[in-house]
Amino acid sequence: MPIYEYECDSCLNHFELQQSMKDEPLQTCPNCGAKVRRIFGLNSVIFKGTGFYCTDTKTKTEPSCPNKESCSACNP
Repeated sequence: MPIYEYECDSCLNHFELQQSMKDEPLQTCPNCGAKVRRIFGLNSVIFKGTGFYCTDTKTKTEPSCPNKESCSACNP
């Protein structure tokens, strides 16, 4: 379930709320009852495991894989 960030327009309370994607956005601040707005945060991606080095680019030139002989992504 995603975690959404909100900020109150009145008291500037900044908080996170775990909600279903189907739920309506929160409308009021739990501290003061004023209107809140949802803040869009940045996400990051961390590549872990084998094979990402060979498959993480969409360029036409293939990157040189240091484990090309044993890499499952390079040798399907």
